[in-house]
Amino acid sequence: MYDQGTCWREWKELFESRCNRPWKRVVFAAAWRITMLLAAIAVMVDHRDAMRDLGIGRKVIWRRWITCSFLAERFVMRPRADLVGVG
Repeated sequence: MYDQGTCWREWKELFESRCNRPWKRVVFAAAWRITMLLAAIAVMVDHRDAMRDLGIGRKVIWRRWITCSFLAERFVMRPRADLVGVG
């Protein structure tokens, strides 16, 4: 079974293997944030009737989406100690 944790680990592996230069990290982070912003807007537009019926306001949806995307970004882009020479 494919779970969300597996998905985030795959993104982390991609980030670590392909973003080995500072400029690549900046480009990846910018693309990530733009993608998450566009996805949030798409979800809010596409699911607006369901969210309204459930009594969930746009501000709540927005805050939760931003929080989840921030946590995912932090997990994916957090430097590993063995990659940055900590120790």
